[in-house]
Amino acid sequence: MTAALDAVARRIAALPRPARVGIDGVTASGKSTIGDALAVRLELPVLRVTIDDFHRPTPQEYYPSSFDFPRFREHVLSLEETVIADGVFLHHPELRDLWQLSIFLRADPEIARERGIARDESWMENARERYATRYVPGETRYLAEVDPETLADIVLEATDLDRPRLLRAPAGPP
Repeated sequence: MTAALDAVARRIAALPRPARVGIDGVTASGKSTIGDALAVRLELPVLRVTIDDFHRPTPQEYYPSSFDFPRFREHVLSLEETVIADGVFLHHPELRDLWQLSIFLRADPEIARERGIARDESWMENARERYATRYVPGETRYLAEVDPETLADIVLEATDLDRPRLLRAPAGPP
C-alpha cells in the first residue's frame, strides 16, 4: 500500500493511549483491508474490532437499525488497548464521539458495490438483489443524513485498495 497509510499510521501513533480509531465507509469500500494494514504499520498493540460482530437479528431496516449501537459502544469503551474499529455507520450520532480519530473511505460506488457482490455472493443468496434493495439504499440514506465524509478527521480515496490516496487530514504534526 502507500505513503498515505504510513501518514495515517503516524497520526494514530501520535494519539494518547489507549486510542480509539474508527474507519467508516460504504460496504466493500476497504474498511477491513485498510484497518488491517494500519494495524500492521503500528508498532504498538492494536485490537481490531468490527461493527459486523454487532448485527441485530434480521429483519431490521439496514439503516439505522441493523446494528446494536449501544452494545458496540459498550464493547469499544471496555477495551484497554488501542482500537482500530471498522464498519459502516461509525459516524452515526450514537457512535461518533467514540473516536479520537475517525477515517472515512471514499470509493467509487459502482466499484465498491461490485467488489462487495463478488465477495458476498458465495455465501449470500441473491447478493446482487440484496445490495440493490438493502445495502445501497440504506447507505445512501446514511450518507445523506449524516454526511460522514465531512465529519471524518481523515478522508482516504480507496477505490484502488493497492493505492489509497490521502484526500484530507488534520493540520499539524505528524
